[in-house]
Amino acid sequence: MCPKVGPSELSRITSDYESHKPCNILLAEDDMHMRLLLTVNLKKRGYSVIEAEDGFQLADLIQSEAVNEYNANPVEAIISDIRMPGPGTLKVLKELRKVDWVMPIFLITAFGDEVVHLEARKLGAYIFDKPFEVSHLMSRLMAAVPPRRPRTVA
Repeated sequence: MCPKVGPSELSRITSDYESHKPCNILLAEDDMHMRLLLTVNLKKRGYSVIEAEDGFQLADLIQSEAVNEYNANPVEAIISDIRMPGPGTLKVLKELRKVDWVMPIFLITAFGDEVVHLEARKLGAYIFDKPFEVSHLMSRLMAAVPPRRPRTVA
C-alpha cells in the first residue's frame, strides 16, 4: 500500500528532484555507432545527452538556449569529434573561449597529430585519440562534471 503524500511533502519531493537534475552533456559525433556508444555510456552514468550529428548542429545547439547558462538545465560539458561535416570543432572552441566560456570540453579524433593536440590543449580541452577507452573518457568527464549536481531553482 502506498503512503499518502500531502501537498507540502509532494512539494518538497518535487523540489528535491528538480534541484538534482541530471547534468546535460552536448555530444557531437558524426559516426552514428560512436555517438550511440557514447550516449549509452553517458546515460548509464546518469547524464542527460543532447546529440549533434555534425558541426552544423553543434554550432546551432551552442547558439541555442540549450547551452545558455541562464537556462534552468544548461549543457555543462561538450564531447565532440574534431573532424565532422560543418564548422570545425576547434574553430567553434576558439569562438567559445573568446567569450570566456569555461565549460569542460572533451575532444575525440581519429586524425590527431601533434599540432591538433597542442591547439586543443591551448584551448583547455581534453583530447582522446580513437580508438580510446570509453571508461577513461567517462572517468575524466565524471571528475570534471558529476552526473547530478544541485541546481538553483529559478
